[in-house]
Amino acid sequence: MPRKRFAQPMLSIHERDFDPADRSTPGNWEGDLIIGKGKRSAIGTLVERGSRYVKLLHLGWRDSTSLHHAIAASMNPLPPHLRISLTWDQGTEMAQHQQISRDTNMRVCFCDPAGPLATTQ
Repeated sequence: MPRKRFAQPMLSIHERDFDPADRSTPGNWEGDLIIGKGKRSAIGTLVERGSRYVKLLHLGWRDSTSLHHAIAASMNPLPPHLRISLTWDQGTEMAQHQQISRDTNMRVCFCDPAGPLATTQ
């Protein structure tokens, strides 16, 4: 099993409730950061796996608190059936993954270190 980045319990991408090739169930999201020039800015991205709908998250700072608040503000207005899971890499910006999961009622899963978010396109 690959080494986990965070001390808190983490769900692996391998523990998701669906086959990576299956995009038929709405509400499973994948997220990442777009880092600006000189690492002075960041935008969070959330992509719904089935529809490929994209949400962009403005981040005032590139830290776990800013990301936590941005994800909660963006996802909580959605109905529960569209907030099933969120898969992310093991970047330090996800240090508050347990709070994100609690505040959005979404399972937060992590890809393997240096691995892709999904195992199939």
